[in-house]
Amino acid sequence: MARLFISHSAANNAAAIALCDWLAEQGFDDVFLEIDPDRGVVAGERWHEALKAAATAARLCSAFSRERGSPPRGVKPSTGPQGF
Repeated sequence: MARLFISHSAANNAAAIALCDWLAEQGFDDVFLEIDPDRGVVAGERWHEALKAAATAARLCSAFSRERGSPPRGVKPSTGPQGF
């Protein structure tokens, strides 16, 4: 599993991808980004379980919040992977 787990809303896809690309350019490519086909959830994989496993195994989690700072409907804010 990756050492860095990046959590983001769909509104921040471009920023999350740019961060992953920049980290890779700096030599750090041990990143889990759910939308990245090489570093995230594989097609057909159970995404909820994959996110929980990746967040739990990561040594560091980074989150991009939505502009308004509120989670999407039905999503409860969490201070760690136990919120999945």
